[in-house]
Parts: sequence; C-alpha cells; structure tokens
Amino acid sequence: MKPYAVVQLQSFHTPSYSERDLNGGGFALRYTEHDASRCVDEAGARFDIKVLLDNGMEIEAASAHSLGA
Repeated sequence: MKPYAVVQLQSFHTPSYSERDLNGGGFALRYTEHDASRCVDEAGARFDIKVLLDNGMEIEAASAHSLGA
C-alpha cells in the first residue's frame, strides 16, 4: 500500500459574448465574462494489487478519500 496526496488548482475564464439579431426576430445571445477558480485536494492509498486477465489486460485496485469540497 502506498499513501498519496494531490493538490490541484484550476482556474477558468469565459470571455464575454454577444450577438445582434439582424432579422428582428427578438433572439440574440449575450453573456458577460466570468472567472472562477477551484482547489481540489485529495488523499488516499494506492494498493499494489494487480490482477492479470486471460486476455493480457491488467487491473489495479485503488482507493481515495477527498479532504475538501
């Protein structure tokens, strides 16, 4: 069994967007820009249990527990 920890920082940006309705039908999209960020942390244990299948494929078991939301 091997313990591990991961911290992943993510940042997202969507630019503003707008359309004009040239036909006068009343349908056009408009979005303002938006920024968001997220931090994900995780700790767990990786088990060194490997199963070799008849077709040569290998399966490995793992488990993880998330520390944050």
